[in-house]
Amino acid sequence: MSMHVSCVINEQSVTLDCQPGQTLLSVLHKVLGMTGTKIGCESGSCGACTVLLEGDPVCACLVLAAEVQGKHLTTVEGLGSDTRLHPLQKALAEHQALSCGACGPGMLMAAAALFKKDPQPDSSAVAEALSGNLCACSRYPQIVSALSQAVKTSTEPGGCSRAALARVKGAAVCQVELRPEAALQGAILRSPFAHARILRVDLSRAAQMDGVAAVLSAKDNPELCGNLLARDKVRYQGQPVAIVAAQDAETAKRALAAIDIEYALLPSVTSVRAAMEPDAPLLDETLFTQGVDPAPAQPSNIARRHTSRKGQPDKAFALAEVMLGDEIECLPVLTGGFEPAVSIALNETGEDRVGCDDDSSPPARSLSRQVLPLAELLRLQTGQPVCIKSHPASVLSLTPAVFASFRLGALNDGTLKVAEAVFCCQSGAAAAPLAAEICALAFASYQLPNQNLIAYDVIANTPPQNLHLEAAAMAALLVTETAMDALSRKLRIDPLALRLQNARQRDSLMAASEHEQYRQPVAATGGRGIAHAMGCTHVCDVELDALSGQVRVTRYTVFVGAADAKAGGDDNLFQQALAEAFRQIVNEAVMFDENGSLHDIDVMHYRMPAVLDLPAVEAVWLASSENTEQAEPGASTQSALGVATAVAAAAIANAVANAVGGNLREFPINPASIHKALKRAALRRR
Repeated sequence: MSMHVSCVINEQSVTLDCQPGQTLLSVLHKVLGMTGTKIGCESGSCGACTVLLEGDPVCACLVLAAEVQGKHLTTVEGLGSDTRLHPLQKALAEHQALSCGACGPGMLMAAAALFKKDPQPDSSAVAEALSGNLCACSRYPQIVSALSQAVKTSTEPGGCSRAALARVKGAAVCQVELRPEAALQGAILRSPFAHARILRVDLSRAAQMDGVAAVLSAKDNPELCGNLLARDKVRYQGQPVAIVAAQDAETAKRALAAIDIEYALLPSVTSVRAAMEPDAPLLDETLFTQGVDPAPAQPSNIARRHTSRKGQPDKAFALAEVMLGDEIECLPVLTGGFEPAVSIALNETGEDRVGCDDDSSPPARSLSRQVLPLAELLRLQTGQPVCIKSHPASVLSLTPAVFASFRLGALNDGTLKVAEAVFCCQSGAAAAPLAAEICALAFASYQLPNQNLIAYDVIANTPPQNLHLEAAAMAALLVTETAMDALSRKLRIDPLALRLQNARQRDSLMAASEHEQYRQPVAATGGRGIAHAMGCTHVCDVELDALSGQVRVTRYTVFVGAADAKAGGDDNLFQQALAEAFRQIVNEAVMFDENGSLHDIDVMHYRMPAVLDLPAVEAVWLASSENTEQAEPGASTQSALGVATAVAAAAIANAVANAVGGNLREFPINPASIHKALKRAALRRR
């Protein structure tokens, strides 16, 4: 039963025809066609749907349409016009502060509420006003700087790019707003279990429902579905088991509920060390470890073993004057964005193509690509275009779990002579080629005459890892750089000086040592961390609240040799890297129950950095005459952002370790691990 709500939207009186439980966000999109207010998490956590209700910023996803009866509402469409922009819109467009269309409208509305009360706020006030708005692209410094420079009067929209103008007006089209004409709505039935055998799949009730065009499972269509749908058993929670295509989303949802599946639970394993045990539950009975001679006779969860050996490590350890060994464990962290994604499979004729560009956030585009093959399956089966909407919480994205042990041998003056390390990297239910990349990157930035590196690719009952190179960089460089800092503490040598003594390329390290940030004393409640790899040196200052365990990055500088062409002079790359590193290294690890299922799969319960968490990154580009160091043979081209993220994670980790007064062995860093490290440091001082 519908209801009528009268209100004023952007100075125009309107009467809304809506359902009793319908949200304001839903009415704006589906009833009024006002898509400038963007759809985000739909739980009030991201701020993408911020509007002004009676002049106050509210999340439209948390307000029922019935609540706006008789009230004044302002959306981004009401801020300016085609001919005259609001000063805030002009500022963001002129400074090219937005890199996608997802978060800008919400930030503009939050800022508009502030500027109405204070026409000339300083940057700290602007940042405070935006503290409830998330940016998946991490462009907080650019946004705050642009808004802080906004003029008082409306201005002409000239001089701004077309894309920038669309983003500040809310006219940029995000995926969730896309649906070709005549497209069917697809939906995915995902496994609620981490490890189970599929005994029976009955699609008959769903297939007979009115409005259902196709229902597919690998049991019924093995040739068409291939490995995209689980066939005999599921290997991780959230694995697709069946898909449907229907005339609308509600019909597709009912069809999923009508699918009858019988499972038999199997023992699961989610820990990398547990998965490597000989008696661990097997995910794939046909998987035999590669890289082992002789070839193993029994299957296991170890997909491959890779080694990188040079020099005479055993002899070098015997001659070393100082030796250091330790272990590091990185538990998985939930990542991803807050924006829903839509995967659209179009007909080959192109007649149904959407006539606009997708301006969604990078995480949404990545999620869309991940789900697209399933939409293509339904398109092949039905002969019609199909779109599938996915929420980040339904397609789990985890960082890989890593366990590593290392041993270093050096002279008393800090000269590094030998390194030995074992990396065990678990990248989910599908084997990922991480081992060779890890061995190629670990200690590659240092002059190391002797080494013995071993890496294992391990599978377990967790979602597959897609960013292979980024994951390898994180595992290799986090261990390398925390090990270098641990050695500097043992030798009581400045960590930057130790790296200068051993680095292949020294220009960025020299610049860092002469920079005023490194010469300044560290705050009593803080710590400073150094990390160096692939021609870049990162210097990170953090502030630590010992009581709450909260970590805040207060200053961050990156020194880049000009020969490092991969970064391409893009300062924002390092801002993104810092944000992603902070999210991965300062967070809560995901928790699995006894059946291998996640305790909490709401992605917004896990921390995404906000505007007050991180400073603007200062990038110092150097004119270097040295050659950029090369990774060991076998390394493939690394993602510039992936490497920068890994180095940033190591810099943060080292800064926190110096703040607590000792080595950190468990990641991610959270209040519990900080308190544990503080207790260890206190015991050492007794």
